[in-house]
Parts: sequence; C-alpha cells; structure tokens
Amino acid sequence: MLTDLSDSILSDASDFVSLYAAFIDGASPMLTAVIALIPFILTLTGTFAIWDAYIVSCILTLATLFSLGLYLGRIAKENIWLYGAQTVAAGILIVAIVLLLGAI
Repeated sequence: MLTDLSDSILSDASDFVSLYAAFIDGASPMLTAVIALIPFILTLTGTFAIWDAYIVSCILTLATLFSLGLYLGRIAKENIWLYGAQTVAAGILIVAIVLLLGAI
C-alpha cells in the first residue's frame, strides 16, 4: 500500500489515461458543435437556404444525441434504443427550457 509507484508502468498508464480523457473531454463538444454548424457553413456557400440549414442542423444534432445514447447504452450494457431515446428526449427538454427562459 505504501509503495512508491512513480517509475512504474502503473504511473505511466495513469498519466496516459489522464491525457487521453482530457483530450476526449475537450474534443467531443467541439466535434459536436462542428457537426451542428456544417449546414450554416454550407449556407455561406449557397448550398442551403437559412431555414433549411436550421432544419438540417436540428436533425444532425438529434442524430448526434441519439448516437451518443446508443454508445452510452452499449457501455452500460443496457437497452441501447432506450438510452438513445432518453438522450434525445433530454436534448429536446433542454431546448424547451432554454426557449422558455429566453422568452422571460
């Protein structure tokens, strides 16, 4: 219990996992935001009208949330479809709360 592990493989593994987790925690929101912004970037090139970009962005965001729920369900070894639906429902609830707070 009181052994110095500073030069061991456990210390190296702990350092690697910390960096890996920090990278994933930082890159995931950025990637999700880029996915949601792609239709608006395409609007600048004339590919989409702005209202079409809103719709496509919402669909892409909900699909991203659903895929995250599928992944979480697989990790938890539970019903993946239920996790996907719950994640989408949580996203829709957050949008509703933000819209209600913005109207106040």
